[in-house]
Amino acid sequence: MASLSLEELQAENENLREKLAEAERARDEVTAERDVLRAAFMQMPALCSIMEGPEHTFLLANDRLRSLIGGRDPVGRPVRDAMPEIIEAGYGDRLQRVLTTGEPLVGESFPADIIDPAIASGWLSYQYVPLRRKDGEIFGVMFHAMDVTEQRKLERQQQILHEELVAAQQQSIRDLSTPLIPLADELVVMPLVGSIDPGRAGQILETLLTGITTHQAAVAILDITGVRGMDESVAGALIKTAAAARLLGTEMILTGISPEVARTLVEIGADLGAITTHGTLQSGVTYAMTRVGGSSRQRTETARRIIT
Repeated sequence: MASLSLEELQAENENLREKLAEAERARDEVTAERDVLRAAFMQMPALCSIMEGPEHTFLLANDRLRSLIGGRDPVGRPVRDAMPEIIEAGYGDRLQRVLTTGEPLVGESFPADIIDPAIASGWLSYQYVPLRRKDGEIFGVMFHAMDVTEQRKLERQQQILHEELVAAQQQSIRDLSTPLIPLADELVVMPLVGSIDPGRAGQILETLLTGITTHQAAVAILDITGVRGMDESVAGALIKTAAAARLLGTEMILTGISPEVARTLVEIGADLGAITTHGTLQSGVTYAMTRVGGSSRQRTETARRIIT
């Protein structure tokens, strides 16, 4: 090999210096890029970690995750040692499934206090993402979780509002199905329409007795003109309602009994001795007004008003 001249050696040396400088620049760029990515990873508001291998050894754990586990540094330790509470809660099996199948897992939110009740609170929504090398080999799993405490609170508030709305609607339906109308001093009337099941019969009893007490009613009219029919249990419940009203010192008037209802009352042997019956609501109102001391004109006007 021929020796190189001084000029050639100097040129080769300059070329090597340029290549070295270029390599150093590339290294610095990679280092800077890595530092930026690491800083972004460490400062993310989400909880993040990267684990590798079947033992799920921590390669990285960001500040938010470390804060959640009381400042512990899990890096270099398998998850069973660094965060045994996760394994005890059953999340280790899910980690292994993601590592084995390569399928990401988006989990439901879980209470953060399973990690450490003295430190963590609220709710977290998490996911496990498989990590692959360039050749496609799965080498680890990334854990990513977001604090969804406020979202859970909002959902709970919406649920409470929905439940209150449903309860109010149900109460409105009950009120409409068992309306109680004060006609005059010491006189109330409850006109019933449609079919009556045991549940509605219980509501009738409750509403009527409450109304009698509230209005200090001496006479109460239960009008069943619009009732399509009733079985023996419901008919018996109406008789019990009348008996309960009598115990409160209120005279009970039953109006609008249809042939079908009359037959049911006879078949069950209902004792109507304590109940005054009238064929129509108008006649029942007219009679009731005499019991509470209304004048003839008042009786007529009240009866006409309730009918029209």
